[in-house]
Amino acid sequence: MARHTLAIAALLTLAPLCRRAPAQAPSPARATLWFVGDVHADQRLHALFAHPTALSVSLSRGYGFANLEGPVIPDAGPSTEAHLRNDARVLAVLHEAGVRAVSVANNHALDDGIPGQIRTAQLTRAAGIAPLGVQGSRVPIVTEVSPGVHVAWLAVDLSRPPAMDALRAAFAQARALAPLRVVSLHVMAPPLYTPAPAVAREAVRHAVAEEVSLVVVHGTHTVAPVTREGTTVIAWGLGNMVFACDCSRETEGLLLRATVTRDAVTHVALAPLEAGLDGRGAVVGGPEGASLALMRALGVPLRTEGELGLLF
Repeated sequence: MARHTLAIAALLTLAPLCRRAPAQAPSPARATLWFVGDVHADQRLHALFAHPTALSVSLSRGYGFANLEGPVIPDAGPSTEAHLRNDARVLAVLHEAGVRAVSVANNHALDDGIPGQIRTAQLTRAAGIAPLGVQGSRVPIVTEVSPGVHVAWLAVDLSRPPAMDALRAAFAQARALAPLRVVSLHVMAPPLYTPAPAVAREAVRHAVAEEVSLVVVHGTHTVAPVTREGTTVIAWGLGNMVFACDCSRETEGLLLRATVTRDAVTHVALAPLEAGLDGRGAVVGGPEGASLALMRALGVPLRTEGELGLLF
């Protein structure tokens, strides 16, 4: 009996040591989205960023977006303001930098006709980049930007403005497809810092009503304020990223970096950009740039953290 008593006592003593440690909660799914402005490039562009930096290297691991001005053509010849052409070899440059989606919904979409737009979509997909707004489509495209993080993307050319009821219906459709929604709006307007054209302001009002996560406005080739209305972040203009055609000489640009979870934008930061013109790559980051100083002058409440301006 004594032996059994001692054995039971020993088991009771060891029992707490055999219990499993409590399971730790899994880390929340997160992703980095980044956005730049207008891109037009020819065979001279060999790198999207002129000089690799810690910031540009980190972006290559995120999910980048740009507005691609003009069709993609193998061995593209010179461009003019009326007919922009992107050399097909540039797609590999964009992909290497981390660009994974581009808007082709802009006023240069048909510079090579409908066949050119179809070819552009085929070439960008083959390069691992999702084309948005092909042939004016307002059907949202859902991508998994990081394991467990899904985004519904929509690109709209407001230089050919749709009925606002139809636009809001497209925003509502995106809301039903994914907890995070990103909308690109292209406008035709003079290169002014502010205000945005009335059609863009109306479209943004509908986007805010449908709780779109982030709206990016392109087309003026200039920077404009980044604001927040409710849960919607609005970049009213990011300027040029790279532009080969001499029809746009604006060099002030912004790079917007958004940290997201499965269903929310948690942090937004801006980095100053010097746009790459004439076949050169853009210069990003570095000391306080003119673009961030301009944002503050326009009333954007940024606080400095290293080379970034933090919005929230």
